[in-house]
Amino acid sequence: MPASFLIIGAGVIGLTTALELRARYPAACIAIAAKYLPGDSAPEYASAWGGANWFPASRDNGKQEQWDAITYRKFQHISATRPEAGVILMNIRAYYEKAIDEVGIKTEATGKIWFDELVGGLSEIPDQELPEGTVFGFEFASFVIDVQRYLPW
Repeated sequence: MPASFLIIGAGVIGLTTALELRARYPAACIAIAAKYLPGDSAPEYASAWGGANWFPASRDNGKQEQWDAITYRKFQHISATRPEAGVILMNIRAYYEKAIDEVGIKTEATGKIWFDELVGGLSEIPDQELPEGTVFGFEFASFVIDVQRYLPW
């Protein structure tokens, strides 16, 4: 008997989860339960109005980092093979008002920013380019999702 999955929500996360499950379990029954679906324009349906990008907040040295890595690789594949989907490779900058060891972005178990290798490296932003009031920053390859294109796709 094939596996069955129920996904709650039809926003960027729910639909991307469905795509990943379909790729991993082609024979599975995948159902999506949601109040709103792509094409709906209700103000409560945040995905239809918001934007999305990939910027991980996980630092557990475990499942959350693994999930974020799966999502990054999925967006990487979609952006390279399906440009009509609206997943666009773009550098993202992060700025911080405290030193790197004080802001809680490193994984405690490793003392590193876990996604450094995944994204092809982090580029430190030179001091002269930092906005006033910030102490450090970095830039890395990420993805921006045009939800008006992605959700219907």
